[in-house]
Amino acid sequence: MSRLSFDQRLRVTAALVDGCSIRTTERQCAVHRDTIMRWGLTLGDACQRLHDALMVGVHVDLLQLDEIHSYVFKKQGHLSDKDSSEKGDTWTFVGLDARKKTIVGYRVGKRTGANANAFALDLRQRIVNQPQVSSDGYAPYVEAIERSFGREIDYGQVIKQYGGRPSRYIGSVKTPIFGHPAPEHIGTSFIERENLTTRMCIR
Repeated sequence: MSRLSFDQRLRVTAALVDGCSIRTTERQCAVHRDTIMRWGLTLGDACQRLHDALMVGVHVDLLQLDEIHSYVFKKQGHLSDKDSSEKGDTWTFVGLDARKKTIVGYRVGKRTGANANAFALDLRQRIVNQPQVSSDGYAPYVEAIERSFGREIDYGQVIKQYGGRPSRYIGSVKTPIFGHPAPEHIGTSFIERENLTTRMCIR
Protein backbone atom coordinates (compact mmCIF):
# COMPACT_ATOMS: atom_id res chain seq x y z
CA MET A 1 0.00 0.00 0.00
CA SER A 2 1.25 3.49 -0.81
CA ARG A 3 2.17 5.43 2.30
CA LEU A 4 -0.04 8.49 2.45
CA SER A 5 1.08 11.77 3.97
CA PHE A 6 -1.01 13.31 6.74
CA ASP A 7 -2.36 15.89 4.29
CA GLN A 8 -3.36 13.17 1.81
CA ARG A 9 -5.14 11.24 4.54
CA LEU A 10 -7.10 14.34 5.49
CA ARG A 11 -8.14 15.05 1.91
CA VAL A 12 -9.13 11.43 1.23
CA THR A 13 -11.08 11.22 4.49
CA ALA A 14 -12.87 14.51 3.81
CA ALA A 15 -13.89 13.34 0.33
CA LEU A 16 -15.22 10.01 1.63
CA VAL A 17 -17.12 11.66 4.48
CA ASP A 18 -18.68 14.09 2.00
CA GLY A 19 -20.09 11.11 0.10
CA CYS A 20 -17.66 10.94 -2.81
CA SER A 21 -17.23 7.57 -4.49
CA ILE A 22 -13.89 5.74 -4.46
CA ARG A 23 -13.17 6.69 -8.08
CA THR A 24 -14.19 10.33 -7.56
CA THR A 25 -11.90 10.50 -4.53
CA GLU A 26 -9.14 8.93 -6.66
CA ARG A 27 -9.46 11.70 -9.26
CA GLN A 28 -9.77 14.52 -6.73
CA CYS A 29 -6.90 13.46 -4.48
CA ALA A 30 -4.58 11.77 -7.03
CA VAL A 31 -4.46 8.65 -4.85
CA HIS A 32 -4.96 5.14 -6.26
CA ARG A 33 -8.35 3.58 -5.47
CA ASP A 34 -6.78 0.49 -3.84
CA THR A 35 -4.91 2.76 -1.43
CA ILE A 36 -8.12 4.68 -0.72
CA MET A 37 -9.98 1.46 0.09
CA ARG A 38 -7.21 0.23 2.40
CA TRP A 39 -7.14 3.60 4.14
CA GLY A 40 -10.93 3.45 4.47
CA LEU A 41 -10.65 0.11 6.28
CA THR A 42 -7.94 1.45 8.58
CA LEU A 43 -10.01 4.55 9.29
CA GLY A 44 -13.16 2.49 9.91
CA ASP A 45 -11.36 0.23 12.40
CA ALA A 46 -10.07 3.29 14.26
CA CYS A 47 -13.55 4.85 14.36
CA GLN A 48 -14.98 1.61 15.74
CA ARG A 49 -12.37 1.51 18.51
CA LEU A 50 -13.05 5.15 19.35
CA HIS A 51 -16.81 4.55 19.47
CA ASP A 52 -16.37 1.52 21.72
CA ALA A 53 -14.17 3.55 24.05
CA LEU A 54 -16.50 6.56 24.28
CA MET A 55 -19.98 5.03 24.15
CA VAL A 56 -19.91 3.28 27.53
CA GLY A 57 -21.78 4.12 30.69
CA VAL A 58 -24.14 6.46 28.84
CA HIS A 59 -27.50 7.71 30.12
CA VAL A 60 -30.29 7.65 27.52
CA ASP A 61 -33.86 8.86 28.00
CA LEU A 62 -35.34 8.01 24.58
CA LEU A 63 -33.78 5.30 22.43
CA GLN A 64 -34.92 4.82 18.82
CA LEU A 65 -34.00 1.79 16.69
CA ASP A 66 -33.97 1.29 12.94
CA GLU A 67 -31.99 -0.38 10.15
CA ILE A 68 -30.21 0.98 7.07
CA HIS A 69 -30.34 -1.20 3.95
CA SER A 70 -27.31 -1.65 1.69
CA TYR A 71 -25.75 -4.54 -0.17
CA VAL A 72 -22.37 -6.22 -0.58
CA PHE A 73 -21.19 -6.84 -4.17
CA LYS A 74 -24.74 -7.18 -5.53
CA LYS A 75 -28.36 -7.21 -4.43
CA GLN A 76 -29.94 -10.31 -2.90
CA GLY A 77 -32.11 -11.08 -5.93
CA HIS A 78 -29.06 -11.26 -8.21
CA LEU A 79 -27.12 -13.78 -6.11
CA SER A 80 -26.30 -17.19 -7.52
CA ASP A 81 -25.72 -20.46 -5.68
CA LYS A 82 -21.97 -19.93 -6.07
CA ASP A 83 -21.94 -16.59 -4.26
CA SER A 84 -20.71 -16.27 -0.70
CA SER A 85 -23.28 -15.88 2.08
CA GLU A 86 -21.59 -12.57 2.97
CA LYS A 87 -22.76 -11.06 -0.31
CA GLY A 88 -26.20 -9.63 -0.99
CA ASP A 89 -28.50 -7.50 1.14
CA THR A 90 -26.87 -6.14 4.30
CA TRP A 91 -28.37 -4.09 7.11
CA THR A 92 -26.88 -1.71 9.65
CA PHE A 93 -28.86 -1.77 12.90
CA VAL A 94 -28.63 1.66 14.56
CA GLY A 95 -29.62 2.80 18.05
CA LEU A 96 -29.99 6.58 18.44
CA ASP A 97 -30.35 8.72 21.56
CA ALA A 98 -33.29 10.81 20.32
CA ARG A 99 -32.56 13.70 22.70
CA LYS A 100 -28.79 14.02 22.23
CA LYS A 101 -28.84 12.82 18.59
CA THR A 102 -26.02 10.39 19.39
CA ILE A 103 -25.55 6.94 17.85
CA VAL A 104 -25.23 4.76 20.93
CA GLY A 105 -24.65 1.46 19.12
CA TYR A 106 -24.79 -0.23 15.74
CA ARG A 107 -24.36 -3.64 14.13
CA VAL A 108 -23.80 -4.61 10.50
CA GLY A 109 -25.12 -7.92 9.16
CA LYS A 110 -28.09 -9.75 7.75
CA ARG A 111 -31.57 -8.78 8.95
CA THR A 112 -31.98 -11.77 11.27
CA GLY A 113 -33.17 -12.40 14.79
CA ALA A 114 -29.64 -13.33 15.85
CA ASN A 115 -28.28 -9.96 14.75
CA ALA A 116 -31.22 -8.15 16.36
CA ASN A 117 -30.44 -9.93 19.65
CA ALA A 118 -26.72 -9.13 19.43
CA PHE A 119 -27.52 -5.50 18.60
CA ALA A 120 -29.88 -5.11 21.57
CA LEU A 121 -27.39 -6.76 23.94
CA ASP A 122 -24.66 -4.37 22.79
CA LEU A 123 -26.97 -1.41 23.51
CA ARG A 124 -27.83 -2.79 26.97
CA GLN A 125 -24.12 -3.03 27.85
CA ARG A 126 -23.56 0.61 26.91
CA ILE A 127 -26.59 2.17 28.63
CA VAL A 128 -26.65 2.50 32.44
CA ASN A 129 -30.35 3.33 32.90
CA GLN A 130 -33.68 2.06 31.54
CA PRO A 131 -34.63 4.26 28.58
CA GLN A 132 -37.92 4.31 26.74
CA VAL A 133 -37.31 2.36 23.54
CA SER A 134 -39.07 2.78 20.18
CA SER A 135 -38.69 0.82 16.95
CA ASP A 136 -40.57 -0.05 13.81
CA GLY A 137 -42.64 -3.23 13.63
CA TYR A 138 -39.74 -5.58 12.90
CA ALA A 139 -40.86 -8.67 14.83
CA PRO A 140 -37.46 -9.93 16.15
CA TYR A 141 -37.05 -6.69 18.09
CA VAL A 142 -39.67 -7.85 20.60
CA GLU A 143 -37.63 -10.86 21.72
CA ALA A 144 -34.36 -8.92 21.45
CA ILE A 145 -35.53 -6.09 23.70
CA GLU A 146 -37.06 -8.50 26.20
CA ARG A 147 -33.89 -10.62 26.44
CA SER A 148 -31.56 -7.62 26.79
CA PHE A 149 -33.62 -5.05 28.74
CA GLY A 150 -36.33 -7.18 30.37
CA ARG A 151 -40.11 -6.88 30.19
CA GLU A 152 -40.07 -3.98 32.66
CA ILE A 153 -38.66 -1.69 29.98
CA ASP A 154 -40.97 0.93 28.44
CA TYR A 155 -41.01 -0.21 24.82
CA GLY A 156 -43.31 0.70 21.95
CA GLN A 157 -43.42 0.08 18.21
CA VAL A 158 -44.55 2.25 15.33
CA ILE A 159 -46.54 -0.11 13.09
CA LYS A 160 -46.73 1.27 9.56
CA GLN A 161 -49.87 0.58 7.54
CA TYR A 162 -50.15 0.22 3.79
CA GLY A 163 -53.14 0.06 1.46
CA GLY A 164 -54.47 0.78 -2.00
CA ARG A 165 -53.19 -0.32 -5.38
CA PRO A 166 -50.29 -0.02 -5.75
CA SER A 167 -49.67 -0.43 -2.02
CA ARG A 168 -48.84 2.89 -0.39
CA TYR A 169 -48.05 4.08 3.09
CA ILE A 170 -51.28 5.38 4.63
CA GLY A 171 -50.32 5.90 8.28
CA SER A 172 -48.92 4.31 11.42
CA VAL A 173 -50.13 3.08 14.77
CA LYS A 174 -48.18 3.57 18.02
CA THR A 175 -48.34 0.26 19.86
CA PRO A 176 -47.08 -0.28 23.46
CA ILE A 177 -45.24 -3.61 23.74
CA PHE A 178 -43.76 -3.68 27.27
CA GLY A 179 -44.12 -1.47 30.31
CA HIS A 180 -45.85 1.89 30.09
CA PRO A 181 -44.21 3.91 27.30
CA ALA A 182 -45.40 7.52 27.00
CA PRO A 183 -47.45 7.58 23.75
CA GLU A 184 -46.08 10.97 22.74
CA HIS A 185 -42.55 9.55 22.83
CA ILE A 186 -43.21 6.38 20.82
CA GLY A 187 -41.67 7.22 17.47
CA THR A 188 -38.86 6.64 15.02
CA SER A 189 -38.74 10.02 13.27
CA PHE A 190 -35.29 11.00 14.55
CA ILE A 191 -33.61 7.70 13.68
CA GLU A 192 -35.30 7.65 10.26
CA ARG A 193 -34.00 11.17 9.58
CA GLU A 194 -30.49 10.11 10.62
CA ASN A 195 -30.67 7.01 8.43
CA LEU A 196 -31.80 9.07 5.44
CA THR A 197 -28.79 11.35 5.90
CA THR A 198 -26.51 8.30 6.04
CA ARG A 199 -28.04 6.75 2.92
CA MET A 200 -27.65 10.00 0.99
CA CYS A 201 -23.94 10.03 1.85
CA ILE A 202 -23.28 6.46 0.70
CA ARG A 203 -25.19 6.43 -2.59
